[in-house]
Amino acid sequence: MKMDKIDNYKYKTELDALWQDALKALPANSPLRDIISRGYAIEREVVRGSLLFIGMNPSFKEGAWNNGDSTQSVFYNSSASCNANKEETNPFFTAINKFYDDIKCTNKPPFAHHDLLFIRETSQKSVFEWRKDSKLNSFFDRQLEISKQIIKSSNPAMIVVLNAGASVLFRKMFEEEGKEGYDQNKGAYIYIIGNRIPVLFSGMLSGQRALDLGSKESLKWHIEFILK
Repeated sequence: MKMDKIDNYKYKTELDALWQDALKALPANSPLRDIISRGYAIEREVVRGSLLFIGMNPSFKEGAWNNGDSTQSVFYNSSASCNANKEETNPFFTAINKFYDDIKCTNKPPFAHHDLLFIRETSQKSVFEWRKDSKLNSFFDRQLEISKQIIKSSNPAMIVVLNAGASVLFRKMFEEEGKEGYDQNKGAYIYIIGNRIPVLFSGMLSGQRALDLGSKESLKWHIEFILK
């Protein structure tokens, strides 16, 4: 069955201009110029009605995704990123795909992933520091506005936010939608994003600060419990 998807490529012209304007706004000696010169990375598609995993921003690795050229913007597919002859294997996406595959329930929604920001940088602490630069207010704010449009349009069945940085951004972005608060029966926050969407805030599934095995099992159980 063909899945209903949002094609994020429609944002290409706007994102290209956003990145160019950011470079113009920065002084020639700004170290951030090299970071922005890497280009952006964003999921090509987001499935509607999905189990949506939310991250903060794509990490950076020399040569990833672009045949050795790390300075090009890219529309990637996280669900295919661990397959041969497609995007280069990415441990984050390998872990998240495996975690999704291990979730067992009768009506499991399709997989989807989205990063709230599209700047390519591994250090999330640095990204938060750069957001304080007044010259880049529109650069970061517009990325979050686009992400909010994508998430709302995708009308997910459930959202799992996968790290503390993304949780901070998500709570601020959807502050009004989250007024319903915590649902004691589900053990999840409820956000009104089209429908009543259960949202779990969790840790990362890979990397140095990844959840331990027991915590991953607990998260999997919790997702299965809500979806059932």
